[in-house]
Amino acid sequence: MKKLVLFVVLVLFAVPVFAADYTTATPPKVPTGLPDAGKVLSTLSNNVEMNVVSSHDRYSAVTAHINGSKQYATGTDSTKIYNSAYGDGTALLNITASDTSQYASWTAL
Repeated sequence: MKKLVLFVVLVLFAVPVFAADYTTATPPKVPTGLPDAGKVLSTLSNNVEMNVVSSHDRYSAVTAHINGSKQYATGTDSTKIYNSAYGDGTALLNITASDTSQYASWTAL
């Protein structure tokens, strides 16, 4: 979880508007047009995937272990971490908003 929070903070300050899906094979990189474009920002643990949306002052992120049974999400407008079922045909949530609106109905930890 510490890696998730660190990555989200880095992305929040690195780019004005940002949305991406990540897996172990496609690590997050500095976007084109910024210094060090293409440089890997962080690497995810094996078999972990993540989806992040951020703007200049907000973020939302969801992550899960590919072999796990739950996906976890959080955002700037909440102090909670949410979880929902994952696997067995349930895909990682494709978040599109930089707030918790898409997963506020999930179970809050």
